[in-house]
Amino acid sequence: RKPISTDWAFCQIVDSHCYDEEAMVYYVHAVGDHNDARPLEKGLTTGWCSWYHYYADISHDSLAKNAHILSKSRSSIGFNVCLIDDGYMTSWGDWTSLKPGKFVKDGGMRVLADAIRSKGMKPGVWLAPFACDKGSDLARQHPDWIIRNDAGRIANSANCGKFFYGLDATNPAVRKHVYDTIRRAVRDWGFDVLKLDFLYASCLEGNGKYDPSMSRAEAMHLGLRTIRAAAGCETFIIGCGCPIGSAVGFADGMRVSCDTGPTFVPEFPLPHWDNGTLPALKGMLRNTMTRAVIGHRWWHNDPDCLLLGETTSLTDDEVVSAASIIALTGGMLLLSDDMEKVSEKRLSVAKRVFPLTGVTAVPLDLHSTANVMPSILRLWCSERTAKTAAESK
Repeated sequence: RKPISTDWAFCQIVDSHCYDEEAMVYYVHAVGDHNDARPLEKGLTTGWCSWYHYYADISHDSLAKNAHILSKSRSSIGFNVCLIDDGYMTSWGDWTSLKPGKFVKDGGMRVLADAIRSKGMKPGVWLAPFACDKGSDLARQHPDWIIRNDAGRIANSANCGKFFYGLDATNPAVRKHVYDTIRRAVRDWGFDVLKLDFLYASCLEGNGKYDPSMSRAEAMHLGLRTIRAAAGCETFIIGCGCPIGSAVGFADGMRVSCDTGPTFVPEFPLPHWDNGTLPALKGMLRNTMTRAVIGHRWWHNDPDCLLLGETTSLTDDEVVSAASIIALTGGMLLLSDDMEKVSEKRLSVAKRVFPLTGVTAVPLDLHSTANVMPSILRLWCSERTAKTAAESK
């Protein structure tokens, strides 16, 4: 008989009379060791992302303006990354087709990367390497790259923002396209940080694939291996929209929450009762706390951006709460406002949580809270921290 094999299983025997605040840590360390995770090699990321103020309406001028303001604030909030998010390209998939009139025509992305680097920060860029828009040149030229469901229709990308196509990671031609896209961003454009979004699009459900014998997990692994090979060891990769366990050993940072947003709970037309998956601050805070245990053990957790601007409907208390959770969980810290319009009062919130400790608090009521929102976190201080605090009294 053919032996039955499964994924690795982890068994942990716990003494019923022993209280362990962070029992999951043993499993997390075992997974990290098995997958060669190296979360502490590249330092913490503190910076700015263009998305939550500008969304897709970005330009060379707006990005350069914010990079200049960030550089002047580095003494108080040590920004080390300036990240260009979605909106520079004409369509997803057509990554070299920059929006006309908004970016330098020749070498526009290289010009921006060099400008950011000249301000003392690492340049970062957003890509969705396994996705493309319906009207993109890529979709028209390579319809055979697109994953289809069992009925032969284009597979559902399951995104509340828009419907897009997933590119089949089992197809060698797709993997070459992805390799070339990542390589171009790092080598030709000069970006040190890559925020790679909608990575799940490489393994959408459906048998309409180049190699139907390959499982979705295998396709995901192949896609991530292609990305890391193209990016090289030194590039800081932030995974986003990615099945979390599959990226251990590949990603340096990982989004561990749903998108944040300008409101505390989702607002119409989104259903306000869905606080777990739709863009809003409450879901972002909940997932940041419940997944804190994997931070600095698999990668640096990305809790999503801290929104400071008064253009949101967030109250002062909600902004302070967001900053506090980000600080306590010790992950990445990215702002995402028009920095020219952030008041000194709101900016002081970010200044108070910088520098990040790199130490992760433990949610003590993770399994006992009634509303799945932890409210008690313990942050252990080192002997050095305790001594410094005592001396300052």
